[in-house]
Amino acid sequence: MKITKPKDNQLLIEDDVLKKFELKVKSNTGLNSSGYNEVYQGLILAYRLPDMDASKQIFYGSPISIMTLFCSCLESIVANNLISEDNIDEMVEAVKENAKRRKGGKKSDRGRNEK
Repeated sequence: MKITKPKDNQLLIEDDVLKKFELKVKSNTGLNSSGYNEVYQGLILAYRLPDMDASKQIFYGSPISIMTLFCSCLESIVANNLISEDNIDEMVEAVKENAKRRKGGKKSDRGRNEK
């Protein structure tokens, strides 16, 4: 995989695996014609390639959009047997512990956006 930034406002992702990726959505949820259409605008992009010290992540959108996208991603990952529900439980516990450590042992306020 190759990720470059041709312009300040562009990312270019190149890989043969993307040949199978279709931009057209296959499921018809009715969201497009609902009153929530404008509210649910978001993007989650995360990657890590060899020779990177850590992953790179972008989150764009309102908290509800990000939560909805994230839940949809997790559901797809479980449905496609990439990880199990038990793995999700373990991941959530690990995230909570790491978040506590980063904040110096304080418990975080659920739902708050802190930077």
